Parts: sequence; C-alpha cells; structure tokens
Amino acid sequence: MATDTKLDSLVINYLTQSQYDTAKTNGKLNANQIYMTPASSTSYTLPTGNASTLGGVKLSDSTSSTSSTNGGIAATPKAVKDAYDASTEWVSLSVSSVYTVKSGITMWANTEKAHRRGRRVYLTFQCMGPATSDAAGFIQIGTVQSAYRPKVNTYCPFGLNVTTSGQIFGPAVCIVKTTGEIQVYTGKNNATFGNNSYGWTTNNPNTISWDY
Repeated sequence: MATDTKLDSLVINYLTQSQYDTAKTNGKLNANQIYMTPASSTSYTLPTGNASTLGGVKLSDSTSSTSSTNGGIAATPKAVKDAYDASTEWVSLSVSSVYTVKSGITMWANTEKAHRRGRRVYLTFQCMGPATSDAAGFIQIGTVQSAYRPKVNTYCPFGLNVTTSGQIFGPAVCIVKTTGEIQVYTGKNNATFGNNSYGWTTNNPNTISWDY
C-alpha cells in the first residue's frame, strides 16, 4: 500500500512501455515510486471532409479547379474574389482573335472593337459592302473564330441602310450562328435586294453580343 513520500526522496522511473509491462507482470513495481513511459506512437488522422463526412479540407486559391464535394478542397476568399472579378470585369480582345471579316466587306476605320465580360463577347463595327450575292435575304459580315462561337444561335437587333431603286430598308436582324457565321437578315431576296447595283452600309457603329 502506498505511503507518504518526501519530495527529496521521490523516485521517478522512465521506462519503455515493454519494460513497464514486464515489471508490472513480475510484481516489480514500487508503489512509492512514479513510473513514466513514452507517449503512444499512435497518431490520429483527420478524415477528409466531404458531402457526408465532417472533416478537414485543404484551402485553394484556384479558380479553375473542378473538384467536387468529394475532393476535400475549399475555396479561399481570394479564389471567390478572383472568380467574381473575372466574371464582371471588361477585357479588351483583339478583333482578329474574335472573328474574320468576309472578303468584299469594308470596315470603317477605328470602328472595330471587341470585348469580353465573363462568357459574353461584345463586337462593335461599322461596315459597308456591295450588293449581296449571298443566299436570299441575308448578308454575311464575317465568321467568328472557333474559341468564341456561341452554343446556340443568337439574334441581335441591327441597323442597316440599303438603297434599292430608291428604297431604304432597315432595321434588320443579325444572327450569330453556332457554326460561326455572322449574318444580317434583310427580309429581301436577291431579285430586289441591291438589284446587283446598289450597295449597303450599317447604320452607324453596331454592337452585337453573344455568350460563348
């Protein structure tokens, strides 16, 4: 049975777990002494947090990650801000990276501009061309580059000045196709539109836009 022990005679024994277990089995432990062994080497691993398990996650600044609820990844405030800024800020693009102008179409100087905001492209231009020989009822302005083509055909209002035997037609409708064509529908066919003699111009700079 333990008895009072003065501090100046206190004995502390440092043993391995194996030594302690052996001494205890053989009845060699002194009730008036302290025995200490190393802490357990067993470590605890925090589970990965996901949609069904509470746990730890890693923080990421990435705005392009495709990690889902099972990835154990969480966005930082910086990632959220970067993603928001990227979806709202206006970005200037080179016109040639967005589309190519059809041969025979003349663009007015300093009117071509291209911008992107999020997944939407804005294209501004003013142009003129000869009497159309395209399929009935439309003029093709150009072709959108593959990287910026819309997922669905997109219609935009469009201003067009057309002189056909003294008549002026407008406004028109512009369509940006999934195949890339930028076409302006006039409502007139080849027999009357342009009459193979009269050209056309856009009604001041026009801006068309679409999601890609």
